[in-house]
Amino acid sequence: MDTNKTIPDLERELPSEIVKHVNDLETFATRPVKYSIIILTCNDYPNLVKMYNENLKRYLSDINNEIIMVDNGSTDETPAWLSGNNFPRQLHVLRFPNNIGNALAFSMAYRLTRGEYIFSLDSDIIIEGDWVHDAINILSKIHEIGFLGWEWGLKSGTQKNVEINGTLVRKTSGMAFGSKAFRRDLIEKIGYYDLHFNPYGLGDSDLGLRAMKAGYFNAYVPYKKSVHLGSDSGGRDFKDAALQKNKLHFHKKWRLEMMEETWDASGIIYSNPWTTK
Repeated sequence: MDTNKTIPDLERELPSEIVKHVNDLETFATRPVKYSIIILTCNDYPNLVKMYNENLKRYLSDINNEIIMVDNGSTDETPAWLSGNNFPRQLHVLRFPNNIGNALAFSMAYRLTRGEYIFSLDSDIIIEGDWVHDAINILSKIHEIGFLGWEWGLKSGTQKNVEINGTLVRKTSGMAFGSKAFRRDLIEKIGYYDLHFNPYGLGDSDLGLRAMKAGYFNAYVPYKKSVHLGSDSGGRDFKDAALQKNKLHFHKKWRLEMMEETWDASGIIYSNPWTTK
């Protein structure tokens, strides 16, 4: 399997009815927008509703955005809630009848986006403040940033804020963001998720390293926290076996060990081999 597949490559691995659904949804994406928000959920109804009310509602009156809710095979109340709501026209639902894995589901949603800036979140993430415009302000001023995230509210990270182009940002040496923002030109340059990391585990870390290899650095929005509600929003009944498989692939690809003690609230800690020659 190619580690940086194109969307047509992805389509050939999906059932035809899913591809038709994605193609049908493309009819709404006829105009450029400033930013796109992708929310991935699976059997996470209570947290999805909470995230919608606390994180998304404030942006529904903004005509300069699009929101894509990705239901990755939910069997709880989620499908009924999504189909029963009279959402504004810029909010669209992409529903897969079965869980196709986080990396593939997010990649299919990326195809539909038209925003200059893209936000990618799980449904169990709550972020402080005006998180969309905070991130756009930073990404528009610091083009060297690859992926921009928010620290978990569990504890502070080890990095310090720095000022670049008159804007504060918190650099990080790693990247394991469940919620992230990035510019469209970044993902067009480095590619979508490596499907070796489907269905779950280390795909975000791989994306971060690919951004670093391309000459970017990853960062956090300073002084803002996200709260991880702690659900299995990706439907991770396959979590343990998939993560073990993906750790082996990650090490083979990057020659970096992913030990449990390397994780903390600020991400995965490792040096950038492309800046320490």
